[in-house]
Amino acid sequence: MQQRLSALLVLTATVFLSGAVNVGAADARPLSKQQILDLLHGSVASKRISTLVEQRGINFEPVEEDYQSLQSAGADGGVLEALRGARRVLPREALLARHRARAQEFVSQAAHAAAESEYRAALQLEPRDASLHAGLASVLARQSKWDGAVSSYREAVRLKPQEAETHFQLGVALREAGDINGAINAWAQAAKLKPDDARAYGEIGRAYAEKGDWNRAAMAYRVVVRLQPHSGAGYKSLGVALKNHGDLNGAVSALREAVRLEPGDAVAHNNLGFALEEKGELQGALDEYRLAAQINPRDEAIRTNLDRAARRLQRPSLVKK
Repeated sequence: MQQRLSALLVLTATVFLSGAVNVGAADARPLSKQQILDLLHGSVASKRISTLVEQRGINFEPVEEDYQSLQSAGADGGVLEALRGARRVLPREALLARHRARAQEFVSQAAHAAAESEYRAALQLEPRDASLHAGLASVLARQSKWDGAVSSYREAVRLKPQEAETHFQLGVALREAGDINGAINAWAQAAKLKPDDARAYGEIGRAYAEKGDWNRAAMAYRVVVRLQPHSGAGYKSLGVALKNHGDLNGAVSALREAVRLEPGDAVAHNNLGFALEEKGELQGALDEYRLAAQINPRDEAIRTNLDRAARRLQRPSLVKK
């Protein structure tokens, strides 16, 4: 009996002398899971372990697996309850991971203000993480905080300049913030980094169209249809740009391809009709306006074009109002 008691005392002393935990220190650091296991294996009273947990806190985030392993090692209900309510004093890496995980969870719940707070907390710990700046920018954009989104995306591309998607999203934020030229530059950089991504060229085309620079818009849309040869929307945009640039033959060709790819697109038929009408091909224009009106009989612009072409040809519109 005396021999067993001596062995138990040696085991307990070894746990403490090894630095696993200093029970008597009032200002000791928070406990790790391994330290708590060592106390349990050393037959320290559960009440004492609970007190230590409450006083010092813990440096890990317990999950169900942790509770089960501690219970298997001898933790009673009091120890487990103390763990659930313990103050968490996490290592920097664990704290950073927690803020990142919470931010992503809040994003999945569309709780963007809460996600913003988590990203900002994470950046306090790791200000040179480009993905955190991009994440913050994304949730700022979802809240229409465009100036903040621009600033965060700029920092993200400064830290990681080879990330094409970040340049693309910077372009979106700049456009929404009113800097269309800056947006074009950002999309151009995205296209340079990822030349097979049609989205950047599409946004460049749209931006030049908004500026009234139809030549550059058409150049961008030509790349879009080269990359996406089955995109009716791409050919439709190209056709509009070419028509406004004065290339009616090119516009008709592009718009014919648009309606071939997407025959149910009323706007494409209407645009093709308009291009044909400007070329003087009134019958072809009337046919396209009729198709557009059949697809969308409530569109007033289509109806106006149809009626005008019908009057010019002295033909009935043949579409019920």
